[in-house]
Amino acid sequence: MIRGWDLPSLKERAIIIKSQGAKALIQIDHRGCFGNIEYSGLSPVAPSAEIANEELKKKGLYKEKNKVREITSEEINKLIEKYGLATELCIKAGFEGVEIHAANYNLLQQFFSPFSNKRTDDWGGSNEKRMKLILKIVDEVCKIREKNNIPEFIIGWRISPEEPFEGGLTMADTMELIKILSNKPLQYININLKTFSQKAKNGEVEILKIIHNEISGKMALIGNGGLKTDSDFNSAINSGICEFIGAGTASMLNPDLGILLEQNKGDKINIELDPEHPEYYKLSPDLWKWCMIGLDWFPPIKGKSRKKEENK
Repeated sequence: MIRGWDLPSLKERAIIIKSQGAKALIQIDHRGCFGNIEYSGLSPVAPSAEIANEELKKKGLYKEKNKVREITSEEINKLIEKYGLATELCIKAGFEGVEIHAANYNLLQQFFSPFSNKRTDDWGGSNEKRMKLILKIVDEVCKIREKNNIPEFIIGWRISPEEPFEGGLTMADTMELIKILSNKPLQYININLKTFSQKAKNGEVEILKIIHNEISGKMALIGNGGLKTDSDFNSAINSGICEFIGAGTASMLNPDLGILLEQNKGDKINIELDPEHPEYYKLSPDLWKWCMIGLDWFPPIKGKSRKKEENK
């Protein structure tokens, strides 16, 4: 989450983004069981601690000093308020919108997933109870926009629509949530996929098409997933199922991606990280370290195979 002492650097980022003609939006996020006490000074939390700690052990990420504990109902209510506070700080910093991050197995996805949320109180159990935290946070963020009287402030939502493992999120779960969110005052939904044309697990229809048909122009749809070359981007743009196209991995591989695409220099686009030249990519030391691990949701590395990470 955003902290008050981050404000000066956030203001600088917003100025840089807007000075180049782009809309300045920022994600607000909570990593849940993947939080790190060394960074935050706080123990990581999850809807169901036993499940979270067991999963961390399976992934080789468990540390006793960083043991996950179950978040309390009181803390959940305070968390909702903190998303509102984070939105206030983003507005003060000069950002023109926020994206509520509920993907990549962060805390909001952990609450929504029947695999990771085994609670028996008002925040777990049925799909209705598991989506409750997301809906409360959406309402809180929208309330802050109204309070500040800035109707042009953009609010988006990012989600991973399915989980590939047994007992995880299904498209049925997600579509029930999307039907509710499509009637909220949101401006877009950002769908996190491994490939742009990824199909639902239990069918032959592309996930983005299913969601596009449901929201029916009520808000914009951002599609992304595995787009690297100019041909990939042209195909996605011409598909007609998304108003906007996302470029996470491609942007990490190419700091000047927008310029390359605009100038039709597709042959100059990198599709792999060169481990010998980290200075080219302009990534932070921590992010570069994670890239070098070779997980399959980070950019591919020249000469290295990628490690599969199911939860992403």
